[in-house]
Amino acid sequence: MGGGIVLCLISGLVLLFRKDGLRLANLLLGALLLSYGLTLTNSLLNLTGLASKYNFLYFLPISYSLSIGPFLYFYLKARTTPSFSFRKQDLVHFILPLWEFGLYMYVGFQSVEYKSMFWREVMAPYYQHLEGVMYFLSRFLYILLSFRILFAYKKKANYTWDEFEAKWLIRFLYVLAFLITITLIYDVADLILLNTYDFNIYNHGWLIFPIILCYAIASFWIALHAYTHSHQELIIPTPAPKPSQASTQPAASRKELYRLIEEEKVYLNPELDLGLLAKMMGMHKNQLSALINEEGQNFNSLINHYRIEAFKARINNPQYAHMSLLGLAFEVGFNSKATFHRVFKQETGQTPSQYSKSLVSNHI
Repeated sequence: MGGGIVLCLISGLVLLFRKDGLRLANLLLGALLLSYGLTLTNSLLNLTGLASKYNFLYFLPISYSLSIGPFLYFYLKARTTPSFSFRKQDLVHFILPLWEFGLYMYVGFQSVEYKSMFWREVMAPYYQHLEGVMYFLSRFLYILLSFRILFAYKKKANYTWDEFEAKWLIRFLYVLAFLITITLIYDVADLILLNTYDFNIYNHGWLIFPIILCYAIASFWIALHAYTHSHQELIIPTPAPKPSQASTQPAASRKELYRLIEEEKVYLNPELDLGLLAKMMGMHKNQLSALINEEGQNFNSLINHYRIEAFKARINNPQYAHMSLLGLAFEVGFNSKATFHRVFKQETGQTPSQYSKSLVSNHI
């Protein structure tokens, strides 16, 4: 189990700093692995008795069980949705994780006497039961939401399921569902036996060995597969093979192109390139390039035009008044300050700051 924890933590850190691939998805997967590894570390300290032997380990702020569900959910959204970016309303998903983090950060650095008092008067009689319920409800809810995201792509009409890029994530969810199920079985059995016979399952190593083994194997599997598959592209539905589709139906292809841009807002994805957009349309990138050229543009000019228009819409929207110009640029899909300034001046004949000042003067 300790080896699996180390592997989770190392893979998580590597993903946090990985430059290639889907940056946001890698950040969320890295945070997921770190949360999972640290939470397992907390369990391991308790199961081995180290926390009891060394009192300073009481309430060490490394338990993030309520963070795993939200990180999983948003990782899958970032992996499957080209236009995904965080919105203000998404912060509601992190209320409980932030509460958990704040509580353990506060208690974890108190004196041993305070920690003992907190355990006797708050944790043991009340909070550990509440946290257990929140943990199971949170994990169950987010696993369901995650399954919903993936199967929504599988069920899409006229689309096939990309097994290599997506099925490992289905297995990932099944593994997490299995872990929460076996933990629930143990906890319910422990609750019944403790109240009926004053028998604590978790005090007997031979009884808890199966669940420790399950978590150990799962931690190795999750860490290895998460790292191995993190370089993949977006998990997107791929159209059923129709080799002549693009050439025989240029109007339909053009309509699909603008649907993806204007309705799906794929330009918000900073990692969108010609190859990825072509894959989403079921075309070779040379065919897509030719289709865009027929419009008198190239891929970069087309996508950057929509990004600039999205920037203009946001700079005029009071909802985004708290954001800087560069922050808004990143919000609409640019990943370089220099590129943003160059493209904006080409499109408008002004720098972003000049454009912003002109808006202010017009309002006056």
